[in-house]
Amino acid sequence: TAFPSAAPARSLLQPERARAPARANCARPRTAGLYARSSRPRFSGCSARGERRAMSELFRGALEALREDATPDDVGAALDQHLRSYDFDREAARCLFRELGSSTPAPLLVSLWACLQQRGLAGLGVAKAAIAASRRCSDWGAALEIFDGMLASRVAADCSMFSATMTACEKGSAWANALGLLDKMVSARVELNLITYNVAVSACVKGAKWVQALRLLGEMTASRVDVNGGLLGSTINTCRTASSWGQACLLLERERWRLLDGAAPSMPALDSPRTLWRRGANLFPLVLLQRPGILAVLKPANTISERLIEQVGTALSKVGVTCVSRLDEKASGVLMIALGSPGSPASNYVMAQFAGRLAMKTYQCLCSGEMPGALGNKAVLSARLSVEQVNAAVPSQRSQVRVSHAGGQEACTSLVVKAFYHLREDDGTPGGSFTYLEVRPITGRTHQIRVHLASIGKPVVCDYNYNRDEHDSDSVWCPRLFLHCSRVALHDADGKFCSAKAPLSVDLIIALTRLETYHR
Repeated sequence: TAFPSAAPARSLLQPERARAPARANCARPRTAGLYARSSRPRFSGCSARGERRAMSELFRGALEALREDATPDDVGAALDQHLRSYDFDREAARCLFRELGSSTPAPLLVSLWACLQQRGLAGLGVAKAAIAASRRCSDWGAALEIFDGMLASRVAADCSMFSATMTACEKGSAWANALGLLDKMVSARVELNLITYNVAVSACVKGAKWVQALRLLGEMTASRVDVNGGLLGSTINTCRTASSWGQACLLLERERWRLLDGAAPSMPALDSPRTLWRRGANLFPLVLLQRPGILAVLKPANTISERLIEQVGTALSKVGVTCVSRLDEKASGVLMIALGSPGSPASNYVMAQFAGRLAMKTYQCLCSGEMPGALGNKAVLSARLSVEQVNAAVPSQRSQVRVSHAGGQEACTSLVVKAFYHLREDDGTPGGSFTYLEVRPITGRTHQIRVHLASIGKPVVCDYNYNRDEHDSDSVWCPRLFLHCSRVALHDADGKFCSAKAPLSVDLIIALTRLETYHR
């Protein structure tokens, strides 16, 4: 196999001359950092972290030139070509696995791991990085092979190592392998914690194994491991999808009775928001609904949900609040908040409803283009979604959600056509067609509505992230993203059904008025 030369990379990062040996009277022990007190050449102008990254780039170029079925000997030859000039320790091996992306073939990862084992560079930290790389490649088989190889080399696995391998199995819906690793943890006398149970239950949820998920919840209760609302909600959703409504209702009711064992969180009357402002909140939002265990407020556009919840928590510091749902920064509407500190029965009860898909959220949005069918036509969008890194240098563009047919998370959106608008070109207003929709996200993925509509060629109006080409023309008559959460319905701590409603904001009403004015 031909390997690329390292000369082009060295032309950009010229190595300095080898350092002279240190004097005996000033000799210091080598530190844990890479290249410390080394006689090998260094990359000029680089910190220790920069050196690891530069060397990983060299090695990655050699690995990517290999075939998918390359043997450990082939990988070793590629590494040895560079090892003659540069130091390579376990920290560099960890950095190399972190640099490998999702496009790296999983068999090549296994061969690289075997090569490092032969050279005594496969420690616990390197194994974790290798398994994380396998998880990015969506290959749980490679993660298990690396894990078994580590155990064969008599390296004791800790809880985080088991959790990383179980997470790889959970991503691949290999629930049986995840439960097998859980049994190995018990045999190895490794203490199980909330993370390991969470991964195991999530694997059962993806495999629709609600009986196994219920058994794990029972073990958590017996082991006095706190069950959070997200985990409880995932199990409820599994029971619901398996038509086991009785078990789903029983789980939710059991959490409500656990809440009633203690004092249900109460809060002061909200008749005077000015009083709350004096108690510490710079801006207390408009309260839409107050019921036992829940509080619904109106989130304005261009406001981050977490910061708004922090403001509410500052005013209600004695009660405590928990974020159980969020809205996009550019969107507006109903924001539901759980009363009670995170992990409390009150917050778990509300969070379980969102995670179990028992809470109903309704959005009003305007999309570009004309949806097929007549008024009242219904449709369901079910494309899987995944988060991808786009531009790490720009905070607002670090990641973007995209449709993923091979992997990604399950996402489902229901919509109803409410109105059509056909515009004529007049007074600088561009022509075109628009559709007013009532949307209900069945799942709660990030940017789910926006990505699903953009994937069928009907993006939300004024969506800069997913409809950048038409953003400037849309912003002429619409000031912001046309997405508004108009209603959230769920059960309060007393078990009573309730809903919070928020009318369409003034700026979006004005935008609709302009559409009706230019409607032909």
